[in-house]
Amino acid sequence: MFKIFIVEDDRLEQEKIKQILKKKDIDFKIVGNYNDAEKEMSADFFGENFGNNNQYNCVITDLNFPRFEGANPLPFGFCFYGRVKEIAIPCLICTNQNRHDDNGWSDMMASVMGIKINKDIFFNKEWEKAVDMLIN
Repeated sequence: MFKIFIVEDDRLEQEKIKQILKKKDIDFKIVGNYNDAEKEMSADFFGENFGNNNQYNCVITDLNFPRFEGANPLPFGFCFYGRVKEIAIPCLICTNQNRHDDNGWSDMMASVMGIKINKDIFFNKEWEKAVDMLIN
């Protein structure tokens, strides 16, 4: 079965992605902060279960989320994207980050990291588009 790992801190966005994945009959796990994402990744991707025993086929991460529950959101999505890509698991960033309000910072970071807009990063929380890109 196809399985997606999701990092998203906003509860409403979590519900949106859950509905899309359930409709498409895709197994998934959602976490809401960097510590939980790192813990899951360490155990399932790098640690005792090295080799990705949970068999995640891909990852979709938000751009801004907190380090731990209740902390201020920061752009950990770029870090997480880089780590996941190192182990050759497909990863996309799905964010509400407004490229104009942040003075182009997220565009610049994406460019420096070689992340392509509408291919690797979706700026309007286009969950279904991101999922379809990963499963096709």
